[in-house]
Amino acid sequence: MSTSDPIDQYEAADALLKYVYSGILGSTKGMAVDYALMHTTDSTFTFSTTLEPLDHLPPFLDRYQIEVDRRSGKPSAPKMIEITDADMQKAVLAATGETVASSSRFTDGGFSISYKVSVMHKPDTEYVVQLRFHGNVSSMDALMKFVRANNSLGVIPMPAVYSIPGEAEHQRATGFGRQITQFVPGIMAERVYPDMSHAERLGLVRKMALAWKACWDLPLPSPRQIGELIATDNNGIISLTVGPDRHYSLGGPFTSVREWLRARLQHAVTSLRRASGIDDFKEEYMSSIQDIVDNRSDQIPQTVEECPIVALHVDMGLHNVIVAADDHTKVNAIIDWELCTSAPFLAAHSCLEMLFRMGAPNGFGAEYPQADQLRSAFWDAIPDWKAHWESQGAKDFMEWFRFALFMQPEYCSSKLSKAEKWEFWAENKRVVEGILKKYGVEKS
Repeated sequence: MSTSDPIDQYEAADALLKYVYSGILGSTKGMAVDYALMHTTDSTFTFSTTLEPLDHLPPFLDRYQIEVDRRSGKPSAPKMIEITDADMQKAVLAATGETVASSSRFTDGGFSISYKVSVMHKPDTEYVVQLRFHGNVSSMDALMKFVRANNSLGVIPMPAVYSIPGEAEHQRATGFGRQITQFVPGIMAERVYPDMSHAERLGLVRKMALAWKACWDLPLPSPRQIGELIATDNNGIISLTVGPDRHYSLGGPFTSVREWLRARLQHAVTSLRRASGIDDFKEEYMSSIQDIVDNRSDQIPQTVEECPIVALHVDMGLHNVIVAADDHTKVNAIIDWELCTSAPFLAAHSCLEMLFRMGAPNGFGAEYPQADQLRSAFWDAIPDWKAHWESQGAKDFMEWFRFALFMQPEYCSSKLSKAEKWEFWAENKRVVEGILKKYGVEKS
């Protein structure tokens, strides 16, 4: 590599993994490395990373910030991602006017570490302080306020947010942001939904349909573009803009659904090419998938442009929905507005499917009993959007979008027989072969 050729994100990730597996964070025996890109500059890629046991998931994991120099490829010394007691006191006081009485680790997410905070003289008041190392916290705060202001009360319940003065500058300086929200009691819907009765599921599905509709109906800048949704609060006046896609590093913003789909396909095939542990699948399909992406994606039908471009909380699955402990059909809050985009309305398809299909290691679990009724209940609750869902444009969009989703199968154990692996990858095989057959590409 010459000094004029900086490394890309994938090469930086390889350097990071090699560094972590060298033992810099501790023994890697029986451990996996979990990492996420925090932010990018012209000179560095900054990652959050942790060691995660393969046989169990502890409630809390120490996460570290590591920078990889884009010229040399050298990683920096790991720096633990944490908030000191003094910083906690200062942030809570500045945002809420309250004094911290106690704080403790609460939950960990893929892109955040959370603390539950109680305050002096108000035993019934609690906050959640999150260290976020992926999203733009100032934008998240403003967007949550925007959503609250542009929806009927209770349709998208969300915790109150308390912005920390100067947080944008703090995040630029440190690489992570701090978000303070009201603590909302309840239980995560993903924990109870599988055991709910069919009638209870129907009740929750209808409420979630209204929440999705409320997102899809939010006013967006015109002309509509596809990319990260960025909100700015200027003395209480919140404006929205659309920037480049940051979640998948697709670039943009895009003015065309077809253009965006082609970028998603290119990202997916690059990820497939680099994936390990799925050699049998890649040997069977890699070159054919590459052929489709390189030479047939110009055949994506023009009808996909009919899919409305909308505001999306792309992680609005049951894992981010808090329901009441005594009534699992009552939604107390929808949380983690970290990944918000302006995108085709079905781009959050995987989250929608959580309402109709069980989770599974292969990413395609069995449908819940009477799933057809659950789907009907969802779309019948929002008839205007049902018409979009049933359109030819939506069908054409989903054909290519699911190809991007399923061209890379989940890892499965090398201990499985070849037949067992292909059973595990059955939906991936079905989706890929359907595209290959339709567009006249032979398996290599």
